[in-house]
Amino acid sequence: MTHSSQAPFLTCELVDEAATIRFAQDVAAAVLPGDLVALEGDLGAGKTAFSRALIRALAKDSDLEVPSPTFSILQPYDELRIPVRHFDLYRMSDPEELEELGFYEDLDTVVTLVEWPDNAGNALPPNHITLEIDILAGDLREVRLIVGEDQSVRFRRTFAARYFLEEANYQNAERAHVQGDASHRTYERIAAKGQASAIFMNAPETPPGEIIQHGKSYAELVHRAVDTKPFEAVGKLLLRHGLSAPDIYAANHEDGFMLLEDLGSAGMLDGNGAPIRERMLTAIDALASLHNAAGNMAQSIPGVGGPYEVPAFDRTAFLTEVSLFADWFVPHQNRALSSDAKSSYVGIWSDLFDVLKNAENGFILRDVHSPNLLWLENRKGIKRVGLLDFQDALWGPQIYDLASLVYDARATISAQLREELLARYMQSRNKSLEIEELNVHLCIVAAQRTAKVLGIFARLADRDSKLSYLAHMSRNEAYLNVLLKNPILEPLVQWNEVHLPPR
Repeated sequence: MTHSSQAPFLTCELVDEAATIRFAQDVAAAVLPGDLVALEGDLGAGKTAFSRALIRALAKDSDLEVPSPTFSILQPYDELRIPVRHFDLYRMSDPEELEELGFYEDLDTVVTLVEWPDNAGNALPPNHITLEIDILAGDLREVRLIVGEDQSVRFRRTFAARYFLEEANYQNAERAHVQGDASHRTYERIAAKGQASAIFMNAPETPPGEIIQHGKSYAELVHRAVDTKPFEAVGKLLLRHGLSAPDIYAANHEDGFMLLEDLGSAGMLDGNGAPIRERMLTAIDALASLHNAAGNMAQSIPGVGGPYEVPAFDRTAFLTEVSLFADWFVPHQNRALSSDAKSSYVGIWSDLFDVLKNAENGFILRDVHSPNLLWLENRKGIKRVGLLDFQDALWGPQIYDLASLVYDARATISAQLREELLARYMQSRNKSLEIEELNVHLCIVAAQRTAKVLGIFARLADRDSKLSYLAHMSRNEAYLNVLLKNPILEPLVQWNEVHLPPR
């Protein structure tokens, strides 16, 4: 085998098939659509074995049938987390045959694996990844991974993650991708002999993004967490107050790695995506318990290396979020707003923010809805609800989390169930609440959040090509229409009549 003249990014030995599988899982955690991996090695070196392990990792199915494409030349896998095209060019005699095979059609949207890449001549993209495999003795293999400069950061992280897991006593762990959220974070379920199942959070530092106001990006204006330290601070606070959040087994806040307790995968919805009444009521109880404790809580909490000051849900954050509706959702509807229309829109919301000055303040976990809630059947009371994704917690009108739960952006909450959930909340609070004032505050924060969500979903679809979020648009539009019937939002109704009249 002719080795590449490029210096390898990584050289290591794989002692057996299990080591090959783990190595393939590490690579699977790093690859992205558009990557092409050229597999070089003699007959029997293990090119197909590596490909099979990588495809199974992307499929999250260790038993998936992955035949060798020696005779078919191409074997496609469309139903994976990232689609894969697996080529074996051993029988190909002319690089021009690649065109007939449709080799170039999907390169940007799939991961392409190519065995015997030398038979492609110079037809492979110049920025491809190379994996060289040499037989040393018996099952022992030496592999050399060669990646481009633009790919090196994510591959460095995936192998740093392996080292982190080993340092946390999860040696020889198997890694399986877990469906994450809309953020830059990724999650994996980790299994190692003799250890409890765990969740690995990979939260790389991300650029702050485009500057949009006052020299700050959107993430800065709305106080998104910049590292994993807030997750630890807020998570431990929730545990101290008798709620269920993942215990932290290990953390490297500099690299953005955390190994967390695995709370399972049972959620708040049934097989048809409908809310399960008992579980939703228990989630309301958990939220009410946190709100009951607000009088004994402070904005400054124990953190990593010292006190952590929870950011305030201030006017800037409130208005920046709701502006996503005008900036992204309205254009998504093929409409346009003048600068004056946008200014008047923000002005209305600024006045509504003032109405919240008498609202009960406390922690806002920010995204208390079905994707971030787990059902822990073996626990008791409010501990049966597992809380996730709270690193962006704020200090402000705590009824915000109630709004995010009863107007769930990802699951339809009927008017009847919402009424029952709100009645349960009132019953579970240990103080008398003015129902009229509560409804006004709830309406404002629910409308603000729903408008923000519509803007975010439009941005994810139009800017980031994440079209799955479009399925939730109509639900949130319906929520907003219901909320606009409250007299406190009459200025928004009038604004809509002028700037977004029905077609």
